[in-house]
Amino acid sequence: MNPPGEQILSLPIWAALGVLALIVGGAALLLVLVWRYVLARQQRKPLSGEPTLVVEPPPVAQPAWSIDALRSLLNGLPQGALIVDTKGCPLAWNSLATQTLALDAAFPTLPAPLTALAFRALGAGAVETIEVALPEVASLRATATPFGDGANQGALIWLHAAPVEADSAEAYRRLLSALTHELRTPLTAILGHADILKSCQPGQDDALWRRSRDFIVSEAERLTRLVEDLLTLSRLDMLPLQQRPVNLRAVVEEAISGLFQAAEARGVRLALQAPPDLPRISGDRDRLHQVFVNLLDNAIKYARPDGGEALVRLTLIDGRIQVEVRDNGPGIAPQDLLRIFDPLYRSPEVGDLPGTGLGLTIVRAILEQHGAPIRAESEPGQGAAFYFSLE
Repeated sequence: MNPPGEQILSLPIWAALGVLALIVGGAALLLVLVWRYVLARQQRKPLSGEPTLVVEPPPVAQPAWSIDALRSLLNGLPQGALIVDTKGCPLAWNSLATQTLALDAAFPTLPAPLTALAFRALGAGAVETIEVALPEVASLRATATPFGDGANQGALIWLHAAPVEADSAEAYRRLLSALTHELRTPLTAILGHADILKSCQPGQDDALWRRSRDFIVSEAERLTRLVEDLLTLSRLDMLPLQQRPVNLRAVVEEAISGLFQAAEARGVRLALQAPPDLPRISGDRDRLHQVFVNLLDNAIKYARPDGGEALVRLTLIDGRIQVEVRDNGPGIAPQDLLRIFDPLYRSPEVGDLPGTGLGLTIVRAILEQHGAPIRAESEPGQGAAFYFSLE
């Protein structure tokens, strides 16, 4: 029982719940109003002296490289050019770079020297330049320029001809001079004997007519050999090697078979000394055949007639096939030994022996493409020998 005079407030349960809902709803409304007020202050321009809330915009993604656009740009350049990524992989290149480096459109791979050049330029963050000598192309200069950063970092590689050094320019002038002489001499003789033919009377000067005719044929054949050797030498720089496994013994046997009649006519014996189980080497079979044809033809011409010998010896040493081509002729004079590989050089002592002075030049060029330097050794009266090795 309640004490007298004290009243008790009694509410039904539904009324109590209503009051509670009103309180919770009011609190929620108050929170919403406060939040909208805060947002409104952030969006309006702050007053002088009022603290500013800086909202950074979300980062904007950088556009990715457009490969087609880069290729279009590079194709407008007058030199071979390509762009590589940080791994040294080509991303875009122009047609001149494709021709110079023989790039595969599906799986382009840079030569190792250019990949190393790109890595050096990217690592140093500076321009790097090297001169490159590749088997497929003439000597060239490559310059790598780094650019960009992060995901868009890369290097632009320029390909341009290496500058001609003074020695090379002098050698080029000597070659032109020698070539002019080699062409002018037979042409002058041919024109002179053509005049003799025109002056011959039918039935009266038959012997003179035949002599001039034979001379013209001989000089024309000489010019033909010269042109063919020049074309062979020029193709060596333009066409890449066709590398494949080669049976070197079979190549030598084929060359000996082709020169058998020429050797027999001079009384020279051709010989091959080689073990039967030589491993195959990697090389261009046709060009290596040309090497042995030229060396054996040279040996046949300079071997002693009627008792001479031209020998090819193949020996396996440390996984490489050592090659020796030797004759038993008069040998090579010391002053000529240093120049026998020069284009169009012929010793004054060779006399009227046929030749263009390009045979040994072609031999050296082919072997250099195979990474096989050639050397010659000779002593007067003891014949001459040529040495190189292949693997």
